[in-house]
Amino acid sequence: MKGLGFQPNSLDAIRAKGSARRTFSDIQVAHGIVDGSGKRVLIEFNKDGTLSFSANATPDIIRICTDLNATPTGRQQLKNAINSPVRVSLQIQNVVKPYGSGGYVFGETPQGNSQNPKGNYSKYVDEKGRYGITEAKVTIYEGSIKRAIASGSRLKLECLTLEEAIGTVAAHELVHATDAVEIDKDLKYLQKNQNTDKKHRPDGEKKAETVEEQVMLELRKQNPR
Repeated sequence: MKGLGFQPNSLDAIRAKGSARRTFSDIQVAHGIVDGSGKRVLIEFNKDGTLSFSANATPDIIRICTDLNATPTGRQQLKNAINSPVRVSLQIQNVVKPYGSGGYVFGETPQGNSQNPKGNYSKYVDEKGRYGITEAKVTIYEGSIKRAIASGSRLKLECLTLEEAIGTVAAHELVHATDAVEIDKDLKYLQKNQNTDKKHRPDGEKKAETVEEQVMLELRKQNPR
């Protein structure tokens, strides 16, 4: 699920200033998966299929990345994050976030940073008119996931273990954090509809849900139940 994390008029301000148009090379000071201080976390794929991490990797980063690495699609999403020009933060919160009638929010990814007004809320428009972000924070809600994997929940994650579910949700959220085409569509839709109550692109979850479904399919093949 996407979070807004976005000042509605900020992209108008960018478009009015030619100097604010930037290329990816302008923003790659630190990118990929980063720790709490914004320093890049180095991740190595070992020959035995495991991962190695630099010393600044947090327990949450290690856990999420390890869970992503459990499936081919999750592994590709992890590689996308590692190589992304976006600074991607990863964290887990052991909280329950209800959603709708009997549902839960499993993860959220604000595109940009609402606490960074001097940096245009970490949004930009490049020289070709494409909208982008320089940072995104992925939050996984472990409490919600525990509710969903419980027997009898009738929710889509019910068949999974906790770590499988975290990897599934993380793969979904990384689409919102790193997919340049999806981010461009999301921000343009939000900009166009900033004075309405239409804050989320109607098909804005389609690609993320496709990735999520593929991860679950791979998990079922690996671990038939």
